[in-house]
Amino acid sequence: MSKATKSDLPTSPTGVPAQTDPYEYNWQLDVDSATLAYHRGGKKKGVGLGILYVESRNSPHLYSDFYDNKGNLVRKLMGAGGTHFTSPERWQLPAEMYITYYSELENQFYQLETDLPREAFKKAFDETFLDYFPVGWRIDDPAFGNAIELYVGPEGRVLVFVNNANNTSKRIVGRYQAKKIEGDYVLDVLDDGNRRYALDENGNYNKEFTREYFFNTDFERVKRDAPPYYEMFKVGKGMPIGSGKWMDDIQIKYPWRLEVIDPTGDWLGEYAVNYISREWDTVLRDRLPEQMHALKPVPSNIKTWVYDKPTGQRYFLEIDTYARIKDNGTRNGRYTIYKDPNVDYLRKRFEYFFSNRTLADNDKPVKSEDFATLKIILDNSGKMSEIYLEKNGVKLPLDGAYHYYLAPVQEDGYLPQEGFDEYITEPKVDLIDPELSSINQP
Repeated sequence: MSKATKSDLPTSPTGVPAQTDPYEYNWQLDVDSATLAYHRGGKKKGVGLGILYVESRNSPHLYSDFYDNKGNLVRKLMGAGGTHFTSPERWQLPAEMYITYYSELENQFYQLETDLPREAFKKAFDETFLDYFPVGWRIDDPAFGNAIELYVGPEGRVLVFVNNANNTSKRIVGRYQAKKIEGDYVLDVLDDGNRRYALDENGNYNKEFTREYFFNTDFERVKRDAPPYYEMFKVGKGMPIGSGKWMDDIQIKYPWRLEVIDPTGDWLGEYAVNYISREWDTVLRDRLPEQMHALKPVPSNIKTWVYDKPTGQRYFLEIDTYARIKDNGTRNGRYTIYKDPNVDYLRKRFEYFFSNRTLADNDKPVKSEDFATLKIILDNSGKMSEIYLEKNGVKLPLDGAYHYYLAPVQEDGYLPQEGFDEYITEPKVDLIDPELSSINQP
């Protein structure tokens, strides 16, 4: 792969405010990484990999840049996670990525150089679907829907996601394996403001600024905040071997479709779904036919609507398909950790009917008669009474699922009214270790 000479990012991609190039968009870059545990209280609730993207002035080969199809620099990346580079300006879509990052919890530098699926970015940024949020409700940011996300897991696993133009769909468009490399924590990771304190009068690193010191400090934090994970990590001083494979497992798609049965009303088939793969879809009337036959990852959260005949009222339902870590200190605080046993419990229900599926099967069509049905049964009050996966007359209950919210919709017809009870039902199965997930609890 040809690589352009590294240079400073230009202040403006073009002098033309209107889109004259079909590959020029206003787009944002998001970065995230695996969270391994949550702990009681404190400002830093999540225990994660601690990914830091490197832009080293000491080692010219350690940097994190994105290039267009002509080798021109369009983005630089440095530091921790979050959203990078949002602006109303238009930039070329990236065609190549060269990133270097340091994983604090693994105590390891990684590097990845690869082509990027530029056409997939363009397709997503040109695409909109009907949304259950009113226009302008989500956020007043022209680049909000046009997002490319890097997600880093253990052992150098890197996923690339893309959000479509109005954020009604999020898709994995790239799977990559970064290689392990050597680096100098002080010279390559620490910012210039701290670097001057790193050497003593003899030119040796102060203990406070060695990579080993920060690595051990992270482990002390894990020991304090999530003891079971400390016991898991301390033997090998790093992530358990094979941890990266879980990222592959949760991306596998299955032939399933949704059905909601309401004894006093009608379900019109519309829904919004989040998947355990971190992808999501909004499936309103414009997408119902295609989604009936689409392969999908295992669902993690389902929002849907029913029309209640006795009252003439439309209701919003939200259901989590596995038990979550609750944060009693925030509204809607429900979390999932990497290698979550509740996710695996749910995933094995789908594997029971489709035991031989792998990532390689994600794009292979499946006959309609071979689909399973995820059925949600409501009682007369609209509360979920049953949820199970059914195929050929065999029913597998999803005992980790629970009904999170039920409310009449607002006047726009989709968004729920606020102020109604949360956690309408409780999961029958919760396999999470309380020591890994007791957020804001005594």
